[in-house]
Amino acid sequence: MPNDTNLTATYADFYSEYLATDSSNEIEDSSDDWFRLCCPFHEDHNPSAGIAKSTGVLNCFTCDKSWSPAEYLIEYISYSEEEAYQIVDLYRDEHKLVTNTHKFSKSPPGRNGRYEALYIQSLAMMAREPHVVKEYMRSRSIQFDTLKALDIGYLPASLTPWGQDSLVFPYLHSGRVVGLQYRDAGGNKRYEDNSFWTLWGIDRITDDTKVVIITEGASDAIRVFQATKGQYTCVATPSAVFKREWAREFQGVHQVIIIPQDDQPSAKMVADAKQYLPSLTVLNLPWGRKQFGKDIPDWLRYHTEEELDKLIEHSLANK
Repeated sequence: MPNDTNLTATYADFYSEYLATDSSNEIEDSSDDWFRLCCPFHEDHNPSAGIAKSTGVLNCFTCDKSWSPAEYLIEYISYSEEEAYQIVDLYRDEHKLVTNTHKFSKSPPGRNGRYEALYIQSLAMMAREPHVVKEYMRSRSIQFDTLKALDIGYLPASLTPWGQDSLVFPYLHSGRVVGLQYRDAGGNKRYEDNSFWTLWGIDRITDDTKVVIITEGASDAIRVFQATKGQYTCVATPSAVFKREWAREFQGVHQVIIIPQDDQPSAKMVADAKQYLPSLTVLNLPWGRKQFGKDIPDWLRYHTEEELDKLIEHSLANK
C-alpha cells in the first residue's frame, strides 16, 4: 500500500518529532480545532497546552503565552531563526499544511460597503502586538512601518469570515476596495467571497509612474518595496498567473520588471506575461548551492536587501 503520510500529517505530528523523549507527554485530539498536550515549557502533569490545528500555534493557558511552530523550535530546541523557519516552511509545503481558499467574482468590480468597512476597521486596529502581526513580521523579515505604508491591516478572529486572527491585504481598483485577502499566523490564506481577481497594488500605478515591479504574491512585493525604500511601485499577482487584461494597466509605464519565484509555475507565469508585455524585463534572482526556498523572502535569508536593490538598479540600467 502506498505511503500517504504527506497527505495526512498534522501539526501534532510536527510537534511529536521535536518534543522531549518523554512518552508520557502524548498529544491528544481533543476537539475540532485543537490538539491537547502537556506544556513543554513548564512542569505540567495536567495538559494545559493546545496546538491549533489550522495554524500550528502552540498555546499554553498556564504560561499565558503562544509560540508559532518556528518560535517553538527557536526557544525549545535552540535552533537558529533561519533554521527554524526553513524547517517549518518545508514541513508545511511537503505535508500540504498551508491552505488557500478562493472564491472570486467574475463580474466587474463595483463599490462594496462591507469590504470598505472592514478595510477601514483593519487599518484602525493594526498594531504591533497581535501574534499574527508579530509572526508575519518575524517570518518574512518585514518592518511594521512597511506594513503601515502599504495599508496592511489587522482584524481579530471575531471579524473575519474564517474565525482566525488575520492580517488583511486590501485589493483596490479605481479607488474602490474590490477584495480582501486574509492571512493567519500559520500562513494560511483566505479571500472574502466574491473578491475581484486583480493585481495587488494596482491602484498605486498612476499616470506619473515610471517603473513597476511585478512579483508573485503580496509578501514578495512587500519585501521588494522595503528593500528599495519605496522608490518603485510594486504590484503582485494573487497566484502564479498573469492575465492578458492586466497588461493594459501598464500602459505609459517606462519600465516593467518581473521578479519570479524559483519554481515551474512562476516560470510559466513569466512566459505568459512576456506575451502580453513584450518589453518586460525578467530578473531571476541568483540562488546559490545549499540555499533553500523559492520566493523573495526566502532568498533574502541568504542575501541582503542592499543586494536586491542593486540587482534591480542593474536591470533598470541595462534595459
